[in-house]
Amino acid sequence: MDNRMNMLIALVVVAAMVFVAPASAETVEVRGEVVDAAFQIAPFTWTARNFAGFYYDSDRDLMSEALTTEVAVPDTIDAGDLTYDAYRIKHSYTNPEIGDYFAIGWFGTKYMAVNGKPYMISPIILEMDKDDTKTLAAGQEWVLGNGYSLIVKQIDLGGDKIWLELARDGVEVASSIICPRNGVEHGDKFCNRMTISGFPGAYIVTAGDVETTRTFVYQKDVGSENSVPVFSVYVDCISRGTDANAVQFKHAILIGDDPIRLIGAEVGRMNVETTTSESVRLQNAQNLYLEMDSDIHVAEGLWFHVADDMDEDLVENYRYYPYVEHACSSGPVPPPPPPPEDTIFEGELRVDHGIEIEDDVRVEVARVSTASRGSVTLRISSYQNGAAIVLSEGESAVYRTISDEVIELEAVEVYSGSVWLVITGPADWEVTEYYVVGDYGQVVHIRGEVVELVDEPTDIIIWNASNSALFWHDLNYDLMTETLLLGPPCLSQYDRNIEAGCLNYFTSPVYKEYQVYENENLTVDNNTGYHLMGWMGDAYAAIGGNACKLCKLLKEFDGDDKKTLAVGGDGLDLDRGFALVANRIDPGGNRARLSLMKSGVAIDSEVVSAGEVYTYTADIGGESDIPIFSCSLDAIFRGTETDIVQVKHIFLIDDVVTEIEVGDRYGAMEVAIADMGGLVLSNADTSIDLDPGTRKHIMGNMYFDTADDEAVVRFYPVAEYSEPGVYEVRGTTEELTATNPTPDADMVWDYNTFAGLWYGPDDDLNTETLTIERSALNAGTHDRELDEGTVTYKTHPVFWEYDLKPGVSNDRGDYGYFVEGWMGDAYAAIGGDASKLCKLIVASGDEKMILMSGEALYMGRGFTLVADQINLNGTTVDLTLKKDGEVIDSATVSDGGVYTYTEDIGGTEDVPIFSCYVDAVFRGTKTELVQVTHVFLIDDVVMEINLGDEYGTMEDVAAYTDEIVLANTEPIDLYAGARELVMGDMYFVAADNETVIRFCPVVERIIGGD
Repeated sequence: MDNRMNMLIALVVVAAMVFVAPASAETVEVRGEVVDAAFQIAPFTWTARNFAGFYYDSDRDLMSEALTTEVAVPDTIDAGDLTYDAYRIKHSYTNPEIGDYFAIGWFGTKYMAVNGKPYMISPIILEMDKDDTKTLAAGQEWVLGNGYSLIVKQIDLGGDKIWLELARDGVEVASSIICPRNGVEHGDKFCNRMTISGFPGAYIVTAGDVETTRTFVYQKDVGSENSVPVFSVYVDCISRGTDANAVQFKHAILIGDDPIRLIGAEVGRMNVETTTSESVRLQNAQNLYLEMDSDIHVAEGLWFHVADDMDEDLVENYRYYPYVEHACSSGPVPPPPPPPEDTIFEGELRVDHGIEIEDDVRVEVARVSTASRGSVTLRISSYQNGAAIVLSEGESAVYRTISDEVIELEAVEVYSGSVWLVITGPADWEVTEYYVVGDYGQVVHIRGEVVELVDEPTDIIIWNASNSALFWHDLNYDLMTETLLLGPPCLSQYDRNIEAGCLNYFTSPVYKEYQVYENENLTVDNNTGYHLMGWMGDAYAAIGGNACKLCKLLKEFDGDDKKTLAVGGDGLDLDRGFALVANRIDPGGNRARLSLMKSGVAIDSEVVSAGEVYTYTADIGGESDIPIFSCSLDAIFRGTETDIVQVKHIFLIDDVVTEIEVGDRYGAMEVAIADMGGLVLSNADTSIDLDPGTRKHIMGNMYFDTADDEAVVRFYPVAEYSEPGVYEVRGTTEELTATNPTPDADMVWDYNTFAGLWYGPDDDLNTETLTIERSALNAGTHDRELDEGTVTYKTHPVFWEYDLKPGVSNDRGDYGYFVEGWMGDAYAAIGGDASKLCKLIVASGDEKMILMSGEALYMGRGFTLVADQINLNGTTVDLTLKKDGEVIDSATVSDGGVYTYTEDIGGTEDVPIFSCYVDAVFRGTKTELVQVTHVFLIDDVVMEINLGDEYGTMEDVAAYTDEIVLANTEPIDLYAGARELVMGDMYFVAADNETVIRFCPVVERIIGGD
């Protein structure tokens, strides 16, 4: 009873003040005590004691809401004279395993204060009383609300484990195996479990992660909030029947998965004025006129009713009272709309391949199983709205995109390594890209400068393009505009919390000449240049020089870059659906008709003479004639079979404008200043806790990564990219000029000045350095050549502990291995030998992976793990490790055991190649499966580095067991505009500038692609 409003109790206690009557056929009105404004001489406050519409915890006599009105005049409540306060109050989960939470009343409805923050709230959609139970048989579904359903996939034959799936709108969002049997209990981890002490207004909170024994948990990161406890349920017991097995649940709780952020919000006629760690206060932003016989909306479901003065006492009475309306059920919920019918895609899609639909929806084949009917696991996402869908052969499922469109996916037939897939959706939708996902889900991380705090607080920490590769930098013109500033006050070894208002992001536009003007002295629609600005790490054009109106810079060809187009051909694909087509040339061969296309439709066309500029302008963002595209027609050629044109100086921006206003939110940041001259964002009302081992969202694709180290605060900003493409990870820039022609010392790049080199933040491990001797370059004498032996690369192995499940060791007793950075990637140094390296493929930590019997887990480099068979008792599983389809090892592993495969490689015996922890084994009536965590895998192909081996322009000049040294054996010329290979995917890139030597090292990272 403590989890809902006790309306009936309140009605009995304050019967004289509260009246319940149907406001309409769909709502019930619950009102508070009546006040006569004509005689009001002091502030009046409604709480749950005199207003049954407010939330009240009667068991503990705790109230969370108060509504106060100052003296009326008498027919008006002036702006600022109506105040609504909502306080957080301690509430214990009925589930004893997951601790406490804070409840908060919000205009009469019980909400959860997410992570204890009263200004970040979610409605409680379902909360079982402590004695409530729910029983489901295998295969049954429990509709929870808000689109969520809990499904008992299967109960194992031993009757002591269940396989549970949580789905939203029919799509799986979480699944796990729970074992409630005494002595071998096994549940999910519950993050940020709170223990609350103290009293209202002065609570003390401690929090930490716990491993439960019987609880199924679904938590997700939402915005700046980590591990939001969306759903949890306690598995009470499993019963075995003659016809079917069943499971009994208790203590289920479900909250909304899109928390409401109250800071600075407008709620009806009320504005949020102040927030504290304990409460939120709202005030009316405008006058409320108490017109007789009227209803005045205040906020959410809260209203004032003003009586019609009909008592004939010759006094104008302004009797008014607050009331809330509660909706009544109006019949069954209408069925969902039928699935879409237009076919978007039909065909075979292989594992680790994907398609992109409408430049938005991405569908990837994660893995397939040919066991039984066969099944496929699909990864599907629409921007950040991602999910995993498991389909058996012949099954289908629907997915709702972030734009609320619905697509249907059907696994028609499952093969070994692929699936025949049919996708239907909205009319005219089509596949816009095919791509390869790559090994184990490729992601490129570009990190900024690492900060480690010890002892005293640091005054200010600054990241910008000079020390952090995640920010935009135009090397040719040395343009940079972005700064991320932390403090003051700042953090210390003992203070991990970035307080609200202490993190700020600055950016502003800079002017840049068009390439066609700089090189040809030709203008673009009479413009010599445009304004450019970094925005969350990418380059944008500031329309009309306005920092608040941004269009993504898509293409800008440097210098003499040229492209050739066949007349009448497919044209030149640019980006975002844009393409340039050469339609025809005139008989004289002096002019050509060029067309700019978007999504296959011509949006502009013009006849251009050789040596002229073709420009397409559009009215966008409230600005007229903005150049969207331009190029110069360099040459026209008439051939015997094909006519061609050659274009240079291509410039293209997106024609979609991002308009930025004060108050707009991006992750944890809010726009504080937005004007022509620049933007300032701040975490004005959102604190960021740098807890060990966490990733906290800043904005866009930027995060703070914090090392999993309790002793120090070590963290850095990082940008994450997962879209197919080529990404450059650069090091810090060196610049030599006529006044500063030579460096003061050797130029050295390490993990902190070159994000392209490997770094292990949890243990602060790094092994690589790249060095150029100080005497190698001289801007004063125009010496741009790095002579032989002036560039050196060094690396060495360091010891790294295995990431094992706490309290569990592998079956060899090893607790670590040697790791070595090699050209920016992590390798295992076999036997600690720096010259014998195996690629580190997977180190997954506590991430859970579920394998059905017969299903293969694709781990990369041709390795797969197959769950062959689960024994009759459901306590052991036969696991097989394969490479390129061939069995290399197999073992029978018990529930709670570690499977390790070793091999004699590189002259060293029993090298651990693969290991995993068997977290749970499940045997059901229809399905057998195993849940594994802490997967570790290195390649079994040893790369032996020997003296004299060549890598690009570098050669091994020293190969010891404890160190590798490479040096350049041929000159590297850093001419203006150079991009010169160093080794592997590492290059030196120089600015296209003859007067200075400005350059940096870069590493190319490629995701997917055809």
